[in-house]
Amino acid sequence: MDHGRVLLGTDVGQICENVASALAPHQMELRGRTLPEKAAMSRLRVGDLDLVKLRYGSDVAIWPEPSNEFLLLQFVLSGRVEVEHEGTLTVGNEGQGLIIEALDHRHLRLSADCEQLIIPVRRSTISRAIEVLTGRPAPARYGFDQSFDLGQPSGASLLCLARYLLLCPPGIASSGSPIGTLAADLLANHLILAHRGAGSLEPKSAAAPYPVVRAEKYMRENYALPISINDLASHAGVSPRTLSSAFRRFRGVSPMERLRELRLEQVRASLSDGSAVTVAHAAAMAGFPHAGRFSEIYRQHFGESPNVTLAKARTN
Repeated sequence: MDHGRVLLGTDVGQICENVASALAPHQMELRGRTLPEKAAMSRLRVGDLDLVKLRYGSDVAIWPEPSNEFLLLQFVLSGRVEVEHEGTLTVGNEGQGLIIEALDHRHLRLSADCEQLIIPVRRSTISRAIEVLTGRPAPARYGFDQSFDLGQPSGASLLCLARYLLLCPPGIASSGSPIGTLAADLLANHLILAHRGAGSLEPKSAAAPYPVVRAEKYMRENYALPISINDLASHAGVSPRTLSSAFRRFRGVSPMERLRELRLEQVRASLSDGSAVTVAHAAAMAGFPHAGRFSEIYRQHFGESPNVTLAKARTN
């Protein structure tokens, strides 16, 4: 990985400034007599996702400034990393991965031969994924495994995803690429499902999460009005992409397809109970302005034309 490679030099202040531009502000202290002559950093940005390869070249101690914006996913390529937090020491040796949920009063120690590949993942991305998977608000602490083996399937698959991003052609791996967003979502879901040792964040039942429920409630109350995916997402409190993912997972259709289903059900109810004067009137009142196109959609959905439904109601 030579993308954006920077030789960090030997000045501690300059090293901290360069690393902070890619990761987080921090203080650093040399633990040995060796100056960090081989300190180097490489940075690849894919969309809004960064991959940072970092080597200090000396035994160092790191004190990051407290921050809850990112989770750090660290692959230890060589050497040793120690993370101390609230009296607990987590060690990552070569061939292992570390998950730092937040930079809240953590103390890191890195060996002189340590080299890492670090991927910061926005906590908002993880929280959003948890809400979609469980239908519940994300907890303040995710409870991820603090360390894992890159040789095991759950760790090896993460490493494969990182390698995929590193090997992407320049046209794909660009700052404006959607691949980064997709990869961040995949990373978040993988961490939730495969790297939470105590308990599970998977949904406890097949009940739809609250963004789906809220969107459907809005559909039922406003089906006669023009409704866009952005309207639904805004009312549900999530992004259009997140809402679409939740609907496909729990309803098997997109939000707009679900809206059409609810509108069709409303028309059928109006035609069947005799409250509709004409098919065109019932369609228009349910948000279908074009009667001709509506009749074909209705027939495909219910197996009969709306006129047949209305005729049956009048006969009865």
